[in-house]
Amino acid sequence: MLLVIRKFSLPIVIFGIISIFQIGFVRAQNSHDFSKWQIVNETFTKAISQQNNFNSAQSSVPKLNPIDELYQSRFVIKDAPIKLQKKDPILLPRLRKKSHEITDDKKQTIVKNISTVKKADNGALKKGIWRLEIGNEDRGIFVDLWEPIFDPIFGGSPTDGGMSWGLHLSYTPHSKNPIWFQKLRAYIPWIDPNAPANVSYSFEQSANMHSHLARKTRNHSEHLWTSDQRPDAGFLAANARVGLKKNYTPRWDRIDTIDFRGGIVGPYSGAQPFHQFVHDLTGGSTDKWHQINSEPFLNLNYEHGHRFFLWKPNGRETIEIHPHTGFALGNAFTHAKVGLNARIGRLLENDMGAPRFSQMLTGTNFPKINDHLFSWNFFTGFEGKAHAHNVTLDENLISGGGQSVNSHMYTYDVHAGFEFGYGNYRLTFMNVYRSREFKGQQYSSEFVRVALAAEF
Repeated sequence: MLLVIRKFSLPIVIFGIISIFQIGFVRAQNSHDFSKWQIVNETFTKAISQQNNFNSAQSSVPKLNPIDELYQSRFVIKDAPIKLQKKDPILLPRLRKKSHEITDDKKQTIVKNISTVKKADNGALKKGIWRLEIGNEDRGIFVDLWEPIFDPIFGGSPTDGGMSWGLHLSYTPHSKNPIWFQKLRAYIPWIDPNAPANVSYSFEQSANMHSHLARKTRNHSEHLWTSDQRPDAGFLAANARVGLKKNYTPRWDRIDTIDFRGGIVGPYSGAQPFHQFVHDLTGGSTDKWHQINSEPFLNLNYEHGHRFFLWKPNGRETIEIHPHTGFALGNAFTHAKVGLNARIGRLLENDMGAPRFSQMLTGTNFPKINDHLFSWNFFTGFEGKAHAHNVTLDENLISGGGQSVNSHMYTYDVHAGFEFGYGNYRLTFMNVYRSREFKGQQYSSEFVRVALAAEF
């Protein structure tokens, strides 16, 4: 037995040593695997904790404006007294928030919004209405154009003198209630402060001239001026005209018009060179001018009226009656007036009454028809004036002296015409008869006025 033990003792010892090493290695391996899983578990736990802490911090920290965000993301300031916001931690994929995808419904909504904005921009391009008016008398600059057409219609009377010609270019924006006029409302308390105000800006030039026929009949030399001839007077002005319409009932409107005008009369108005230039182009002859003195002027014109419809317009044909009163105050014209106008036509409620020919061109009657609808009207009217001063007939107020005549205190105008329009495009024609304005005037004045308005 002892011999057997001695014989196998060495292998047993070796086997035992090997077994002990194997058991230690297995235990060490198991311990190492356990530490690896523990590290993974701790990492996930730490990441989840960081995410929760970050979300709570974001909800309490106010959002920076875009400039601060850009500043903090692109620059690092060393030893800065203000602690900058830390960068977001890099999170595991399963903890990252997914961006919201744009659905088909949202895409359609965006496309509709873009198309709506484009349509609004295209509509905004049309800022207002431009209107060109031309007034002409027998001795005016467009004689060859108008006389063959209108003289047979209105009797072909041999009249000339008075307002020989006039050009008036106006712009009427679609926007209402300009800021500069809102500041003036406190000084006009008799007008409803809630009445919308339309404004029109314009530039005009015209000429009042002597009568060539009267001079020829009386054998006066064109190089001399006599007291029985009206002096020549060029006229140049800029104008801001405000129209206010208050609706009392569907058949009753109140209309107030305020006109601010400033410019110059006499040779500095440039009317004579323009008159000569046009006649040179057309091959016509002109007489020598005897103008009043050059003088700057300021004028205020106001008109108040009520118009009545015989039945509710509602976009249909109706009849309009429009009585009005007013005055002019300034060193160019000072007078009081009263008048009555009548119209028959369609869409009369979309403007501010029939156009009229005052001492000078009056400008737009504020047409505004949103839809492309056809409109028309025929009109006639009467207007009488009581004059205190008329610079085209009386002496200059500022410089004094100059050419003048013995003017009549009372005058009147009778006018008739028609308008055709399509939306905010409108053609107006008017014929005006004016009574004699001064003593010794041989012929009364009669002239035509044509106006074309277009939206841009």
